[in-house]
Amino acid sequence: MFFLHSGAEANETLFKLARKFGNETVEAAGSLNDGAPGGRALPTPVMKLITFDNSFHGRTLAGISATGQEKVKHGFEPPVDGFRHVPFNDLDAVAEGVGPKTAAILLEPIQEKVDSTATAEFLRGLRRLATSETVADV
Repeated sequence: MFFLHSGAEANETLFKLARKFGNETVEAAGSLNDGAPGGRALPTPVMKLITFDNSFHGRTLAGISATGQEKVKHGFEPPVDGFRHVPFNDLDAVAEGVGPKTAAILLEPIQEKVDSTATAEFLRGLRRLATSETVADV
């Protein structure tokens, strides 16, 4: 655990750590992209983060991109690449959203802006899914 000055700084650190985790997982597994320019074999980046509709993750560009509210994103296009939004409390939607390039699942258990709380069943299911898919659950 470490302390930061703001939620925005904490979220930006989380986004970087998730991408680092994903890329180091790929490097350790030896996943290579044989179609690289010049015939070089390059690691396939794992950089997607699953986040949820109606979530709020801050006012930085990456935080806005991670946020699942169109009204927050308006005027700040194009978004930072790498975020996929799925319905909140819908484990099947999360399972469908997770793929080989998914590094992490970003969850607010309590979505204050819309007064919604994750169910215990959903949280347990996310933990099982993250463990089985080698995805960080943050």
